[in-house]
Amino acid sequence: MFRATRFVEKPDHATAQAYVASGHFSWNAGMFLMRAASYLAELEASAADIAHAARAAWDMRRTSAGAIEPGRAAFLASPSQSIDYAVMEKSRRVAVAPVSMGWSDIGSFKSLFDELPGDTAGNRVAGDAVIIDSRDCLVRSTGPLVATIGVSGLVIVATPDGVLVATKDRTQDVKAVVDQLKAMGKSDLL
Repeated sequence: MFRATRFVEKPDHATAQAYVASGHFSWNAGMFLMRAASYLAELEASAADIAHAARAAWDMRRTSAGAIEPGRAAFLASPSQSIDYAVMEKSRRVAVAPVSMGWSDIGSFKSLFDELPGDTAGNRVAGDAVIIDSRDCLVRSTGPLVATIGVSGLVIVATPDGVLVATKDRTQDVKAVVDQLKAMGKSDLL
C-alpha cells in the first residue's frame, strides 16, 4: 500500500494520457475501503451538506425485517455528488493498494447485459417474464410479469413502481427520465 500524493477524478484526455505515459500513476477502480467513522469525518470536512443530509436520512430511518431504509425525503434532498469529487479529491488521507484482478464496472444496463449469460436467442432474463420470438433483450422484473413478442435489443426493467423500456444503446440516457420525474414532482418514484 502506498500513500497517494493526490486523487484526480476524470482528468481531461490529454492529462490522462500524460499520466498513463509517465508510468507514475495508478488508475482508480472505484473501490474504496474505510471505516464508517473516517468516511463521515472526511465527508463532514469536505461536503458538509451531504453529511448533513446523510445524518438526517439516518435519523428518519425505518427498520423492518432486518432491513434499514433511510429517510426518503432527506436522502433525496442530498446533493448529488460522487464520493470521488466530494471526498477523495479533497482528502489528505488517501492510500492506494495496487492489485491485479479481473474487474468490470457494471455501470449501465448495457454493461450488465454484456456480463450476463444469455439464452439461445441472446436474451438475459430475471424475474417473471415470457419471452417469445425476441432476441438480445435484457428483461428484469421485481414487479409485474413482462412479456415480449418479436422485439430485439431492448432493456426492460420492471419494478412495483414503474417500468423502463429502452434500446440497449440508450440506457445511459436514464438520467433524462430522472430529471423529468423530478421536474414533475414525482421524486417518490426514484
